[in-house]
Amino acid sequence: MSITILKLLLFSILIAPATSINRDQCANEIWALINNKTLNPNDGSKFWDQPVPNTPLSITNEFCNSQCGEKFSWYPNNEIASRLVVWLIPVLVLMGNLHMPSLSAKYKLFSLLHMLGDPVDTLLSLQHTLAIRHAAYIWAQRTITQLDLQVQPDDLATVSWALDTLDAGGSAETVLIPVLHRPTFPFALQEAASDIRAATVKEPTRTFLAIAIYLSTVTSAFIKASSDNQALSRPGNRIAFAMLYSWLIPVILLSSFGNRFTTSDACIRAIRRFSRHLDLEETELLPKQFSSKIIGYGIYHTSDPQKAAPWAGAIYVFRPRKAIFWQNVPHFPSPLYLLLCALAPIAIAVVTAVLISYNTPTKGIGCRSITHLSITTMWLLSFLITTTLQKTGLATGKWLLVIVAIKDAVIGLGSLCTVILIFAGRFNSCWCWSNGLNGVLGHSLHILLGATHLLQANAESIYPGLVGAGLGAQALAFLLMWGGGWAGNRWWGLLHFRPKGSNTANKWFRSENNRRDSEIPLVKESDAQSTHS
Repeated sequence: MSITILKLLLFSILIAPATSINRDQCANEIWALINNKTLNPNDGSKFWDQPVPNTPLSITNEFCNSQCGEKFSWYPNNEIASRLVVWLIPVLVLMGNLHMPSLSAKYKLFSLLHMLGDPVDTLLSLQHTLAIRHAAYIWAQRTITQLDLQVQPDDLATVSWALDTLDAGGSAETVLIPVLHRPTFPFALQEAASDIRAATVKEPTRTFLAIAIYLSTVTSAFIKASSDNQALSRPGNRIAFAMLYSWLIPVILLSSFGNRFTTSDACIRAIRRFSRHLDLEETELLPKQFSSKIIGYGIYHTSDPQKAAPWAGAIYVFRPRKAIFWQNVPHFPSPLYLLLCALAPIAIAVVTAVLISYNTPTKGIGCRSITHLSITTMWLLSFLITTTLQKTGLATGKWLLVIVAIKDAVIGLGSLCTVILIFAGRFNSCWCWSNGLNGVLGHSLHILLGATHLLQANAESIYPGLVGAGLGAQALAFLLMWGGGWAGNRWWGLLHFRPKGSNTANKWFRSENNRRDSEIPLVKESDAQSTHS
């Protein structure tokens, strides 16, 4: 349904009239009227400032409506296409590089909708997923040392986070501790860890390529704007809306660190084999039932972890049982710190977008700045709704996922459709050319016409500086997430200086990649010998 709506929206834009309100053309017409004495340049009801040749015209909103057009009009089709291709398509390509779970198409669509409609919860869930894995490695390392176990820390950590994937919010350590001393545990652990690593993939190259394309597109647009005299190529408010989605960069980077299973049943098959080697029932390692309800009704139970996987932990961008302010898990980073890190990219994006729109002539908090703030407010409201549903238990399990999906579709697709409409000319009107709230509150509402040279000057100086600062701040936000501890790395690790006792930094990621699974036997040696005999 949502795809059909987008198609109809794009079709209605493409069949729009080729003519539209033109700011520069209107300025030329007014100058012509001034030059032939039809207009009095000293008329305060029409001109906010007295016209000066070779400078932008400053006119009142009422005069603009009567002279240029009272309503909005769509941009020409070629300009719409240029705006979408240059500024919006790279953002959509970046969205498509989210590392999604190997589940059915509807759950992949849910991952995209949740990212679009609730970026704060997406960032927080990804951080929690990675933080749990790091905490599992520290726990495994200390447990092996304390109990003198003959197993590898990365093997124990791998099985631990696999259990978390099937039951996020449960305690994998509590489940594993009773079986650590079983005779078959070392072999069962090695084989399970080998199966899990063989069934997971990381795709950082694809992620870095998508980010490189996004950055190169933005850079080339600025280069073209500063060297081309065609007004069509000059970015202004359009780059602001592209920067409003710059939080996608840390989201995509975070998702690239999460190991994605190649098939939907790979994780549960490895855990089932692990259980059989330990002579355990599957329910001894996982919940006997996964329950779902909505306000006490619509109760749904399933004992199949694979059916419950979408809302139990397999979707890394959605962890319904994560902590917000306090987490009772050893070696886990501060949940409050993770929350602040999740909010930071959104704050950076909206501040960058508002500053760009504010500095676009006519300077002020206008239609586009208000839209930036409104979309951000909806994202924050979306996170509040998701958190309230999770913490109050009004909806759980699959019902929570359904409600969140509907909410994310409304907010996420609504925001995206709003941006498309603006790119097509919905704000091509006198009011949206004005200084907006600044003019209303300061009783100085006016509009600059013929400000082409100001736009070009901004494209050469102000916009690149703001965009560079915004993208740099997003990179810093990602480093703050990294420095928070989920990757086993602190700031001294990034600076190649580690105090005494901190030599485990980043070891987990290295051991995961360097472990040679070919050295691990697929069957026990005793079983192989009995087979040959």
